Amino acid sequence: MVSLLILSGFSVQAHDHAHTDDNLAAAHVHGQAELNIVIEQGEAFAEWQTPLDNLLGFEHVPATDAQKQRYTALRESMQSVDAVFTLVDGQCVQHGVELNQPFVGHHEHNHDGHDHQHDEHGHFELQATYHLKCAEGDAITGLVTNLFARYPRLQSIHVQLINNRGQQAFELTPAKPNQRW
Repeated sequence: MVSLLILSGFSVQAHDHAHTDDNLAAAHVHGQAELNIVIEQGEAFAEWQTPLDNLLGFEHVPATDAQKQRYTALRESMQSVDAVFTLVDGQCVQHGVELNQPFVGHHEHNHDGHDHQHDEHGHFELQATYHLKCAEGDAITGLVTNLFARYPRLQSIHVQLINNRGQQAFELTPAKPNQRW
């Protein structure tokens, strides 16, 4: 329960920043993503957020068949935490995932033979929350991701971690796609 509250705090903070004019650029930066992880009592909770442009090359409502197929494939792959990261040495198994629906309420349709999209800003993000159960939660020694190889537009992931050893923050990059602790 504490993990959910802590992770919710990460969410609220990111959500609040996205709605202030001064912090808008910091909240939605192409090439960057955020990953918040809480590990306690044999469970791990992770929240991942990134502009869709980092993963798809666009962040508007998919308009073409190719864009729709890429978005569908992305949503399918993001159902698995392994598409985002792996916790090292914890013997973790995914027990849940929640993915946002960034385009709900925003759709394209045809007016007088012209296509129109109902999004004024076009800055959509993917947000995913993962729940894992770890047989050796206290033995987790690091984090590995292959996102940079799969999504070359992604240049950095800012990670905040809370575990039994305390709290830390670090950055993953294409040159350093893993972190030990």
